[in-house]
Amino acid sequence: MKSSKLVRGLLMAGLASAAGTASAQQTTIDFNDITGSGLYGKANIAGGCDAAGACYQSGNFVVGAVVSGNFDTHVHNPPGEVIGELPNGDPIFDFELETVDDSNGVYIRTADGSAFSFNSFDIDSTISNKNRDRQGNGLPSKPNAFWEVIGFNTSHNNGLDTFDWGTSSLTAAGISTPPTKLSSYGSVVSGAYQAVDNGTTGTVNLTGFDNVNAVWIHYGNHPANQIDGSAFTAYLDNFVVTAAPVPVPAAVYLFGTGLMGFLAIGKRRRSI
Repeated sequence: MKSSKLVRGLLMAGLASAAGTASAQQTTIDFNDITGSGLYGKANIAGGCDAAGACYQSGNFVVGAVVSGNFDTHVHNPPGEVIGELPNGDPIFDFELETVDDSNGVYIRTADGSAFSFNSFDIDSTISNKNRDRQGNGLPSKPNAFWEVIGFNTSHNNGLDTFDWGTSSLTAAGISTPPTKLSSYGSVVSGAYQAVDNGTTGTVNLTGFDNVNAVWIHYGNHPANQIDGSAFTAYLDNFVVTAAPVPVPAAVYLFGTGLMGFLAIGKRRRSI
């Protein structure tokens, strides 16, 4: 009898815990199954990813380009690097995204509009012939060129390219000043802003992006493409995201209480 009480007690405790527990799932979007040469879908507007293959989707996460006037902005999908070989001899590729001066960044959201956490991503913005702002090379020289990451509390955000964001900056000491009119765009999440120095290569760990519905990564002070003839390029990969917690279904609790009912019936039968 004591053992049955113990079983029922443990079962009740487990059910009570499960009923209020939610599981958060972290995943890495590595783009290794991406197809085509680029993403032409505009993920920041409703219907912008409706065409097949327009945006990249990994589970519930959607990645695409951002509207910029009448220009058909897109995110490049450069040829992948061979990182291994399958048993049949076919190569294994590591793919990534490339955002350049004919684009105004990369946009990440969920397909169902739910919130998520954006934890980190990899960037390669090595200074090169395609990323020349620091050294000029006949183009406007911008020693403090940088990339911006902004989080929103709505999954779709129109007018990112035409909104007056004001100006932002990043000093050589790594001190960033967000766009002066950042808070004027109503759906920006307070604290969900981070600047990344141009020339950075490696993992960028984010803070303040724990409960967002969309994230926009773009070249600093360039909400639209080709604003001043600047040449810039960054390769982006391995977006580490955490989906919103999923509540344990009520059916689990109902099943458990039903099971306890069967235990009680069994006990009464044994006592007859």
